[in-house]
This record gives sequence, C-alpha cells and structure tokens, in this order.
Amino acid sequence: MKGYGTNEVEVRGRSLYRRFGLSALLAHSTPDVSSPPIEVRLEDHCAHTSPIDKFEYHHRQSALAEKLVALNASAYIAEPGASASFFANISLTSWKLSERPLLLIVTPSEAPEGPMAKISVLTPKAKLHRSECLLYPDLQNKWPEDVSPYKLASDVFPDTTGTVFVDSSIRKFISDGFELALPKATVISAPEEITQLRERKSSSEIELLKCANEATVLAIRAVHKKLRIGIRESEARVMMASALASSGLKNAGCLTLFGGLFPPHDL
Repeated sequence: MKGYGTNEVEVRGRSLYRRFGLSALLAHSTPDVSSPPIEVRLEDHCAHTSPIDKFEYHHRQSALAEKLVALNASAYIAEPGASASFFANISLTSWKLSERPLLLIVTPSEAPEGPMAKISVLTPKAKLHRSECLLYPDLQNKWPEDVSPYKLASDVFPDTTGTVFVDSSIRKFISDGFELALPKATVISAPEEITQLRERKSSSEIELLKCANEATVLAIRAVHKKLRIGIRESEARVMMASALASSGLKNAGCLTLFGGLFPPHDL
C-alpha cells in the first residue's frame, strides 16, 4: 500500500477538491472515529409552552362539524397522519399504517348550541389491545377481519346517500372501499373549506412551532461547531440526533448530506 507524506497528502487533497469538490475531500480523509454525543442545554428553552389540551381538540372537532353541516356532508374520514393528529391526536408516530386500516371518523350531530362532532375510531380487532393503550376505548368501533371495515364504518353515518369527505392523504384502496360500500354516496377528497381548518394556527400552536424552530436552530449551531474535515455523514447525523434529543424534541430526524463545493475558477 502506497503511503503519502504530509506535503503529498496536502497536494492530493487540494487536487481532489478542485476536481470533485468538498465531498471527495471528505471521503478521502475520513477516519473511523466515533463522535461523542452533543449535549445542548435547552431543557428549559420551551418551559413556557404546553401540549395541545383537550379543550382545543374539542374546539377543532366542533369547527369541523360546523363545516360538515354547512357543506351538507355526512362524515369526514382520515387515517393516522397530520389531519388525524390535528383533530384527534392520532399520529403516524403512535400508529403506523398497515393493510388493516385504523380510521378516524367524524360525523356531525345537531345540538341546541350548534353542530357537535361525534367521534368514532374504526379499529382492527386484531390490534385491539394496542389501540386501547393509545385511544379511548369508548370511541372505538371494532371490526373483525371477516367483516368489511367500510360497511361497518358507514353504520355510524347519519346519511349513507350523502357526501363523504376523505382526507387528501388517505390511501386509495380505502376511498375505493367506501365507494363500494356506499354506492349511493359521493366519496370525495375533503375540499378547501376543510383543509383550511389546519392552516389557521392558534396561539398555542404558534408558540410550539416557534419553540421547535428555535431549538432546531440552536442544535444545528452546536453540531456545526463540532464538524471537521474527515467526518462522515453518518457521524454528523448521529450528532444531530443527539443534539435534537438533548433539546427536548421528540421523534426528530435530520437529512445529513455533504455536497460538493467548487472554487469559482473551476465552475
């Protein structure tokens, strides 16, 4: 194996930089060194914030029910994801998608004080034990695998011949299933009037977004100070995950890529 002296390594490194950019230089000189965890002392950075409480979820659900009545719709259906998390705190973090759908179903009901939201969660019976650890048992509509989940879900609809809104991110086989189970209904993607409910942020949401943004920026700055020539993308990714966790952010991730930077005269 050919060795290089100090001057030869510097010349070879500059040559790689000119020809292939910074990524080649990093790859050429990457020692296999484990990076220590990054400690970012931000535990109290968001002490003034609090999770979304049940009263705000109730307000969101009531607003959705009002929109459903105004649009003459029978129900709104969503899978675990951004919309289900917004309306009922059912996220992809707590429930991964599978061939057995778990569905949030919101139907409007009339009340003296105005439209109210009736919440039902269609739950696979095979995963009932797990779902009961995450959801309120009295909200769950359990379905065995020998029964159509779409027909079972439609039993809670006030009208099976009206309009049913499905979340825009719902998987197609689910919307197809409702179309087959409800041949007289109109199953369509939720319109702008529904999607706008998530776009309007409350003051508590804005505070949480600001907190996450500030903590992320501070974590990036802390990791940036520890980067060096020769570090691997995987090492930087671990450092970033450690910094984000130290700042109190949960389920945080980071896309870490080293791109090429070319001197002006080489462009």
